[in-house]
Amino acid sequence: MRIGFAVAALAMVSAPAFAQEYGYQQIADGKLLLAESELDAARVAEPGEPSVMINLAAIYARTGRTDQAKAMYREVLATDNVLLELGDHRPAWSHDLARLGLRKSEMAAR
Repeated sequence: MRIGFAVAALAMVSAPAFAQEYGYQQIADGKLLLAESELDAARVAEPGEPSVMINLAAIYARTGRTDQAKAMYREVLATDNVLLELGDHRPAWSHDLARLGLRKSEMAAR
């Protein structure tokens, strides 16, 4: 089973400091532009990594780019459903996080 790491900024759950944080620390520190820049680079290196896409979508949602957030969450749903680890070490499936983010983004757009 492959495990990735996601911020799940939907509920602002922290991600563990592990090999690659996928922008978590910058998001937690409110440095969204820096996090987005790092995640854009990670997306080029790992285009199908759901943690990267979920964290980018969370940044898009937090910065008012609801359409981009929804599109990114939909991309996650088009990939394999993988187990991610949240900051409190709870497991979360990538599709569950994407569905939650998509619902929140759709509600915010209303």
